Amino acid sequence: MRKVKFENRYGQFQAVINETKKQFRQVEKNLVNYLDTHYPQAKVVGIEPLMSGDGMFRVMLDIGVSFDYKPKYQIGEVLEVIGTRGKVKIKITGIYIQRLCNANVEQVLNEGFAITRKDGYRQYCYYDREEKNFYYYRSHNQCLISFLYRTMDVETVLNNPYSVVYEFEVIKNV
Repeated sequence: MRKVKFENRYGQFQAVINETKKQFRQVEKNLVNYLDTHYPQAKVVGIEPLMSGDGMFRVMLDIGVSFDYKPKYQIGEVLEVIGTRGKVKIKITGIYIQRLCNANVEQVLNEGFAITRKDGYRQYCYYDREEKNFYYYRSHNQCLISFLYRTMDVETVLNNPYSVVYEFEVIKNV
């Protein structure tokens, strides 16, 4: 069984257990390199599984071109969450492709972040266990970008490459 790791410092592991984290992002270099090399100006507009049963997806671009791609994980695949000694497992339920920093409010909340009211405004936040501090942001994108800067290579975030977003559900009673 393959494994996946979530950032414990910022409460991502706990968000999985609480079932508020329902997706994670992976920058898959082979996809990014292919798009940068062959279609640098194109935008991904859709992705759909092929009926071949081999885990391939058809990626559709805004210029009318499509190509086949096999993501790292597959729909239906069960992954063990690292650090749980096999006690927490997740099952991939959906896959889509999106620029790393281009998430809507629902997608940001599905990353395990919280929404609260602070100083009379709606705020998006996450907790830093090391510094024992909450980080609050007025926009969902500011919250996501801040988190990505803390957990990924800064150059990757600045380049805002496409990422594969894996939706999942926690498997109970394992």
